[in-house]
Amino acid sequence: MVRGIISRARLVSIALSPQEERVDSYVFTTEPVSGTQAHRHGSLYIVIETAQDSTTERSLARRAAQEIQRHYYRSSANTVDDALYEAVKQAHEVLRTDPTLPPINNRPPLALIVFAIRNGEFAACSFLPVQMFLMHEGNSATIPDEPFWLTPETVNSERLLFGESPDLLIETRTATLSSGDTIAVCSSLLAQSVDPSSLFRAMATGEPETVRSALTSSYHGAAGPAYALLVTLFVDARMSVFQPSPAIGFASAWLDRFRAWTQQLSQTTNQDRRTVSSRSRRPSIPPRRVRRAQPPTRRMTGWLQSGGSVIVGTIALVVIVVLLGALIISKGFRAFQAHQQAVALQQVTASVNRNMQQAQRATDPAVRLEDIDHAIGIVQQQQKHLTPAAYASLLTQLQHQRELVGHSITLTHFTRLVDLSKDPAASQIHLSRIVLAGGIPYVLDTGVDRILQISVAQVKAIPVITAQAVIGTTTVQPLVAITAEGANILAIDSHNNVWRYSPATHEVQQVLVPGANAWGSALAATIANNDLFVLDTHLNRIWEYPPAGSGYGTPIDFFGAIAAKSTPTKTPSPQPNATVTPAPQPTPFVPPDLHHAADIAYDGSLYILQSDGQIQKYTNGVRQPFPEQGLVGPLENSTRIIVPSESAGVFVVDPAGTRIVHFTASGQYDGQYFLPVNVNTGINKLLDAAYDPQTHQFYLLADKSVSVATIPSSAIP
Repeated sequence: MVRGIISRARLVSIALSPQEERVDSYVFTTEPVSGTQAHRHGSLYIVIETAQDSTTERSLARRAAQEIQRHYYRSSANTVDDALYEAVKQAHEVLRTDPTLPPINNRPPLALIVFAIRNGEFAACSFLPVQMFLMHEGNSATIPDEPFWLTPETVNSERLLFGESPDLLIETRTATLSSGDTIAVCSSLLAQSVDPSSLFRAMATGEPETVRSALTSSYHGAAGPAYALLVTLFVDARMSVFQPSPAIGFASAWLDRFRAWTQQLSQTTNQDRRTVSSRSRRPSIPPRRVRRAQPPTRRMTGWLQSGGSVIVGTIALVVIVVLLGALIISKGFRAFQAHQQAVALQQVTASVNRNMQQAQRATDPAVRLEDIDHAIGIVQQQQKHLTPAAYASLLTQLQHQRELVGHSITLTHFTRLVDLSKDPAASQIHLSRIVLAGGIPYVLDTGVDRILQISVAQVKAIPVITAQAVIGTTTVQPLVAITAEGANILAIDSHNNVWRYSPATHEVQQVLVPGANAWGSALAATIANNDLFVLDTHLNRIWEYPPAGSGYGTPIDFFGAIAAKSTPTKTPSPQPNATVTPAPQPTPFVPPDLHHAADIAYDGSLYILQSDGQIQKYTNGVRQPFPEQGLVGPLENSTRIIVPSESAGVFVVDPAGTRIVHFTASGQYDGQYFLPVNVNTGINKLLDAAYDPQTHQFYLLADKSVSVATIPSSAIP
């Protein structure tokens, strides 16, 4: 047994491309607790895989981890092997017989691995087909010895029935480890792809990034989670707090000198005693003579002269030594206490961050609140190991996040309007934009180059404008943008031709838009107050067109016009005998950078959505603050901004978060809308959305489908 050995872990997920689904949505890790329990019982790690990342699976996984952890840290077993076995057995029995959990036949299976490290003793118990790679003092080993994929008969199905089967087979494997050793727990797919020799060479360096690179280069990619939990062992810094410091070494040398000096004083005292004894052999005073008592001062002086000064000096030195030792011990204790608090804060912060990351990835607001509540519980449980300032800071941040997530709303009455996965051209379909015109949804398909009208009554998508169609003498080119024009649809093709589809006549006609042939790249368009606004990212312009007849009139460079108004006025020429007053010089206007803009909207104020989620607002040509204050999670690669009216605020479609974020008109975060989790939406990624302010419904665009969902009446902005 090697005392003073602790461990630190890091979960590494392997993804070959950004399009791959994040594996850690389906993997839960439980870190060791901090404080006295962890110091006495060691580090306990639990890794659980879920199949679909559902609410039931997440709840059951968390319950299993809590039960195993609770029984392990309460165990009185002498060895880590026995403690782990008892904890798994008792937790299994609790989950199997708990009436509050779903019935066993309706319960998702729990696939997990549990291992513990205590003072160099290692024990593992697996109900999950993983491979463990150990690097111990330069020597490599695997657990199990024979990889599980080479001996499929050893992978018993009962291993996946933790918490269900009454006669569950529990096997533990043990090893002895020391400081500097590394453990890599690789998932099934990753373990079968990795090159053991290159992995062991990377593990020998002790650098997690080197191990990660080795795993990534070895992974070939397959369906399912690919991850590794890397654990490194090192000496507990708390064990070295009371090692001799320079001050203590000086005190030790000084005590040795003091000990030698006291021995010398003792010898001097003995010589004085021998002198007194020799004097006592002189003839005694005759009995007739009476010895008078000496005055007290004289007796004390005699005592001091006969060796009392040595005793007083000795006592004084002992007192000094005791005080010095108490001071050194006090400083050492405070250093030890500060180190303990720092380690506890580090461990608690790591656990809290892990729960908050899971909360950010969750699409169900209830699951987010559950993750945050779990993080709050960790902080409250470890309060005695934290400084008051650290405890108050962590708790305040978590409570603030909980209040923000409390603004999350789940959409209701979800209905899939059309599924294009069985369309003859399904492999070429690439849906990119959805708009509402006259209450009817229209979808831009840039893959097949067409605009589809979604017929709710017929439950199908009807092409209304297609590329290569000849309208008059002009051929429709690949379509790049659409917007609603009342009940009609306007579409822009790659040659900057503008087309109008009228559902009343079912006809397509070309629209006169002066100067359209000079556009650089029309990425998006919108119509407000009958004016057409076109976002030209290539020329860094927003073109504004007033209506004119059946088309549009002379264009206005929106920001160019603002810049012209801010041009300095020329000072008039001076007249004879006249004092000239200089004209006021307005602040030069700097137009925004539109090269990375994603969308625009207008409601009397112009809103520009940048691809990084930043929103810029201009009213009467003046930039207005839009701080996005209170936003939960970043808006990465946002695709759409919707401004139904100034009173309704601003909606932003966030594909990365599969949500729709709502802001007030002044830029304050006001909530977020999520898809329901109790139905199969079929939406893996939300591409775009359109909002109907009359029915308070969102029309949702996914990879191959169009759906509709309703805002609950209590959450209508």
